[in-house]
Amino acid sequence: MHQHDLVSIIITAGASTWFTNALDSALSQDYPHIEIIVADYSDASFVHKKLQGYLVRYGHLLRYLKIDDGTVPAYQAAVSAARGKYIKFLSDADLLKPVCVSTLVSGLIAHPECRVAVSRRERVGPQDEVLPELISTSALNSENSIINGQDFLRNQTLKAYSLPGEMTAALFYREDLTSSLIDHSLLTTGDPALQAVPALVIFHDLLRHSHLLWFATPLCSIRASDVECQPHQREGNDIFRDGREVLYKKIRNESWFNDVDYEPHRARVASTDRPDLFGLKNLSEEQQKNFTLDTLATWRASRTLNPLQHNMLVDLAATHTHPVSVLIVITVTEETVTGLDTLLKSIGQTATVGIRFEPVIVTIDVAPDTDAECYAATEQSRISVINQIIHEREDHWAMFLEATTILHTSGMIALSKLLLVQNHYLALYADEFFYIDNAPLGAAFRPDFNLDLLLSSPKTMAQHWLFRRELLLAAEGLDADYPDSAEFDLIVKLIESQGFEGIGHLAEPLLTGHLKSRDILEDVAIIERHLHNRGYPDGRAALDKFFNYRLRYNHPDKPVVSIIILANWDLASLISCVTTVLEKTTWHQYEMIIISDNQGTPERDKWLSDIAIVDPVRIKTASFNGAFSHSAMANLAAEQATGDYLLFMHCEMAVTDGEWLDNLLNHGLRPEVFAVGGKHLSSDNKIRHAGYVLGVNGAVGEVFRGNDDKDANYLGRMNIDQNYSAVSGDLVLMRKSVFDELGGFDQDKRLYADVDLCLKAREQGYLTVWTPYARLHRPAARTSPFPDETVHTSSKLKQLEEDKIYAEWMPVVASDPAYNPNLSMRSRHFELRNDDVNWLPVRAENLPTFLAHNADIYGCGHYRITQPLEAMISEGVAQGKSGMTLLTLSEMGQYRPDSLIIQRRYAPAFHNWMGRVSKLHNVFKVFELDDYIINLPMKHHGRHVYKQETAKLIRKSLSFFDRFVVSTAPLADALRDMHPDIVVMKNRLPSEAWGSLRSLRQQGKKPRVGWAGGVSHRGDLEMIFDIVREFSNDVEWVFMGMCPDKLRPYVHEIHTGVDLSLYPAALASLNLDLALAPVEDNIFNACKSNLRLLEYGACGVPVICSNVACYRDDNLPVTRVNNRFIDWRDAIRMHLADQDASAKMGMELQAEIRRNWMLTGENLRLWAKAWQP
Repeated sequence: MHQHDLVSIIITAGASTWFTNALDSALSQDYPHIEIIVADYSDASFVHKKLQGYLVRYGHLLRYLKIDDGTVPAYQAAVSAARGKYIKFLSDADLLKPVCVSTLVSGLIAHPECRVAVSRRERVGPQDEVLPELISTSALNSENSIINGQDFLRNQTLKAYSLPGEMTAALFYREDLTSSLIDHSLLTTGDPALQAVPALVIFHDLLRHSHLLWFATPLCSIRASDVECQPHQREGNDIFRDGREVLYKKIRNESWFNDVDYEPHRARVASTDRPDLFGLKNLSEEQQKNFTLDTLATWRASRTLNPLQHNMLVDLAATHTHPVSVLIVITVTEETVTGLDTLLKSIGQTATVGIRFEPVIVTIDVAPDTDAECYAATEQSRISVINQIIHEREDHWAMFLEATTILHTSGMIALSKLLLVQNHYLALYADEFFYIDNAPLGAAFRPDFNLDLLLSSPKTMAQHWLFRRELLLAAEGLDADYPDSAEFDLIVKLIESQGFEGIGHLAEPLLTGHLKSRDILEDVAIIERHLHNRGYPDGRAALDKFFNYRLRYNHPDKPVVSIIILANWDLASLISCVTTVLEKTTWHQYEMIIISDNQGTPERDKWLSDIAIVDPVRIKTASFNGAFSHSAMANLAAEQATGDYLLFMHCEMAVTDGEWLDNLLNHGLRPEVFAVGGKHLSSDNKIRHAGYVLGVNGAVGEVFRGNDDKDANYLGRMNIDQNYSAVSGDLVLMRKSVFDELGGFDQDKRLYADVDLCLKAREQGYLTVWTPYARLHRPAARTSPFPDETVHTSSKLKQLEEDKIYAEWMPVVASDPAYNPNLSMRSRHFELRNDDVNWLPVRAENLPTFLAHNADIYGCGHYRITQPLEAMISEGVAQGKSGMTLLTLSEMGQYRPDSLIIQRRYAPAFHNWMGRVSKLHNVFKVFELDDYIINLPMKHHGRHVYKQETAKLIRKSLSFFDRFVVSTAPLADALRDMHPDIVVMKNRLPSEAWGSLRSLRQQGKKPRVGWAGGVSHRGDLEMIFDIVREFSNDVEWVFMGMCPDKLRPYVHEIHTGVDLSLYPAALASLNLDLALAPVEDNIFNACKSNLRLLEYGACGVPVICSNVACYRDDNLPVTRVNNRFIDWRDAIRMHLADQDASAKMGMELQAEIRRNWMLTGENLRLWAKAWQP
């Protein structure tokens, strides 16, 4: 190895916020032969100043270049100056891992066919906290690899982001960069758009003729910031998109691009262990897989207890004399023993309160090295050994795992809470993750107990249950006749003896495990025994092509079915529907009733007359005197029906499979079943209906709609008999006696009468079944249910229909037992929910639950919503969640907050949402505002989007709310006529961030006088232009955040704004001797809060402020001046003349703020009170 080769680390510095972090990471490399070149292209001197201390100590390693023309010249100048064989770029905001350079250098030395080495990137936030991956930062491959360069570039042309990432991620040869950047001027000649994507331009130039060396371990960290957006955060911007497209066009036009016969998302890839053995790999799939793995890991890691929840769990555990014990029986074989330590660690490392998990190991032909209690068994004796363990021990619960399983902390927490409360359950099951191709990518977010899904797919529902000891003893343990399906057998016996009520579902992933191969003979024997015990002696089960069990009950009864066809104007569809039913249906015990609306044509009416005389006994027609109405027409026809079962069918349906009705009756004849639905397919075999899931994309969601019938799908649920809460009335079999008892379809519900009727039957204890084996086609295109209305009116009418379902059925709509609270209510494809609103493992009944929606992630949202709520949770005053995304009505029903707090929302779409919330949810509603936004100052940065109707819109918003909370008394007075209940909650500072700050004094050659704040203060600052100019030779003017152009010539230091999490420390680090808080005297400013004074004061800095209402009413020890030049001048001179007295004022202000203005104690309780009735 040539570890003596010099590496030039080039730090491109456009800002100083994290510059020293980047420099420290470069200096911390374990590779000994480096030089560091700082290429400073910033417009201030902060980078150079921060470098000075390093030059004293590391002058032999460091060189400084000042470049005035931007990033591209910085690259060129630094490469020209570099002396190393290799070049490692590093952005000023990014970080290198200590092994970064040594790892990349070793890789290039070992693989000379590669001219560039790239590693996976880790995302970090402003305070170096690790952030979740994006798809763009996820690993291209899960192992160190060599990727064919040209294939890599083909892949790149498919992406809307940079596959290799930024320059920080790569190590180059200097000679290559000299050729590209200097000799051929790649970034300064040709299309200027390419300058936006310099990394991709360089990668393209090198990889056309070589390979990429990829490292799967993150060797660098890239920054994510709300203020200083980094390259990976800007890839969606037009300038980057345009640059990529120019480059992609160039790549696609190169001679080699079309030389291969495989798809561009595939690439030749070799392991670094076998660099000569290339194989094709789908890089897009691999990256998506790695993104999914990281998403799941992040999702699990976020589900922890806060201190309040932990204390509640402790209190709950205290109600038990002894801990609840859970016996975990682990079967270990020679094939699985390597996973045992990981499983035992996952059990032992979770600190659960009030629960004791007791692992006991059953070994088969293996002797694991463990301190856990072990029992030896053979394959034949395993069940009897397990039963012996259960009999000898007195644990409250037992579960059975394989040694390759891992238990998850969040699942064990949620399980603890469930077991600690009084419950009647005899058996419990949880959600789980499972392996797909040796990666834990699968997620089984199971529905609540679902009889038909359990019997059809025990692989989905019947493993890793917890069983109460009393149940196991009553059943005399597991049945040795079914060693591989013993859990399934026990579950089925429980159902037969106790029904469904004793079965509970923990909607939280408890573990990750491997899907076990089912013993088909055992499963079938259990299912058929169960069918016989339920009174179906001829019942049979067989494996279908999807490896699900298809149950045939083989009912002896052959009842008459009344097939009711609901006919609209479409004669062609009607003819197809009727003729395919008559020609193909193999169930012959039926009558047909065709009921038509009054929207027909003479041709349709004649055809109906003709069909009625073909077989008057079997085929009847009826007329409905009105436009098409599913409910009214169905009810009218049902009155004339003589069958024991009603089959409602829209005339657009067409029969293609003769056994369709047999397959519906297979379930419909079961006494516990009311309704059975089937699979609706379009002419190109796309799903039109495969069951309803309530609460998804509105009140009622169509699962899998639009999927191809052959697509892979979530847990195979597109192809399994199962229970849904409702199925479509366009094809549904219903028991007539129950239909009549329930009063038929509700004719006031134009859209969702089918859902309503299924839910009414559910209330009476009946099941609704959906079966994939009843397949019908519906070739007609989807049409609006309100054909004579405009799009806008149709949307409003649909909302009204949805609201009828919400109003009557909110609890079940919000928590559909056929769905899962961990799945998104915004997707019909069973996707993971991407927020943590549903994570509330312990809920305190004696504390209010707040749902707070901040309007932004900046100052207003931070100080008025997120920080108060976080403080309330931290001090045990309240529980709740905050976020910018408004919940759907279904999500609101699931979360059930006591109070809804909304900040500064007034768009018409919000009014629509809020009107529905007010009507459908019993929640206390609070509107939050901290600025007089109905009249912005002329120089305010938001003035250009100001609307004259803002006041009207705000008033409309307030009409939905029970209380109006504002930040100041003047703001309350100004808006007094808008709401009868206005409460003033003054801003407070979060104590963790602001409670222990300290600024240094007299750190400049002259007194440091300054201002800090956001971009909305141009008018305020220009007002003191003459003051800034007047004192430019007497003080060091220091501004942070905003500095108007007019003032810049006289300001000595201009610091850019920083992320909110860094702001308190950044403000304190300015080391001001005096701070100014000028505001123009207008109604907007008069209504503002004293937040600027609080922030300055928390740092111990004395303050001069405008004598305006916002700074006048709180009696803080500051110097107030009228907005006249002479008053400002005299006040500044006074502070400068007696700096000790000035410093004392700063300390007095700090003491006052720490004493009375922190977000804690009584201040916090008053704020929580303002958010409650």
